[in-house]
Amino acid sequence: MRKSDISVIIPTYKRVNFLVQAIDSVLDENGVDVDVLVIDDDPESAELGEVLSSRYQEKVRYHQNPQNLGPGDSRAYGLTHTSSNFVVFMDDDDFYTNPSAFQEALQVLQKHPDIAFVGFSTRNFKESNQRKTTVNSYSLLGVVDATSYLNKFGRDIAKPASTFSSVFRRSSLEKAGIGEVKMLNDTVIYLRALTAGNAYLSATVVGNYRIHDSNISKSLSEDFIIQNLDEKAAIQKRLPFVNVLERQIWLYRQTWMSIRYYIWNHPGEPYLKIRRWAGSQTGLTSLLLRLRIFQTIHKIRGENLP
Repeated sequence: MRKSDISVIIPTYKRVNFLVQAIDSVLDENGVDVDVLVIDDDPESAELGEVLSSRYQEKVRYHQNPQNLGPGDSRAYGLTHTSSNFVVFMDDDDFYTNPSAFQEALQVLQKHPDIAFVGFSTRNFKESNQRKTTVNSYSLLGVVDATSYLNKFGRDIAKPASTFSSVFRRSSLEKAGIGEVKMLNDTVIYLRALTAGNAYLSATVVGNYRIHDSNISKSLSEDFIIQNLDEKAAIQKRLPFVNVLERQIWLYRQTWMSIRYYIWNHPGEPYLKIRRWAGSQTGLTSLLLRLRIFQTIHKIRGENLP
């Protein structure tokens, strides 16, 4: 493995055109030595390997999974097959527009050894009309205390729109037990990182978060949601909060975000696995989740009545 300033890990599946734009934007970053590793989750086609070899030669490393593993396992493979001190997890449909992003990130990470990641701002980019829309920004800027961020994550303090807009310190991810994670998605990566260090949030816009019909978030399964809930329960055990009720309320808030999203996007399902998961939790977590699930299902049914 080549030791560079930053390792950029890009899982991909049958989106060659998006991927090429993503890679080009990484290689356009100024003054930083990057190690780009593409993990191809399509085991049946040799097309992508040929395209990357022809276009980038040795500038980009390529691995083809022997079977379809999904983006989480592909990110995990990338993490174990790179060695740089700083890491970016990039989706194949996002791209950078600021060639100084990595330089700025390294400066901040070197100045603040206590931070686990630098999170930049992004713009939403609608693929349908090629238009940039809203800027995804933060209510707090600069160094943000990890305990405060964890307590307000996704509510008073926004989660970065994706992971490509952040540069992570590898040692912090390792301290946070990233190697034991079974489903390495963006929320889990951020929450894990915050159990091992503070964050630095910047108003600098570094790139575009692409919105299109095949975004993965539009087709999540109930099993995927259960895995996500399990990971958040595992993170709860690493929280710096001492108070038991505070920890239970934290888990309720974080898991309800995932459950609510799934229920509203899959109306009419029985949600049996989600209900069982909620019932298996303890104390306030279980009570509040079961109540909110019941209320939300009945609200949806009421709105869908003729």
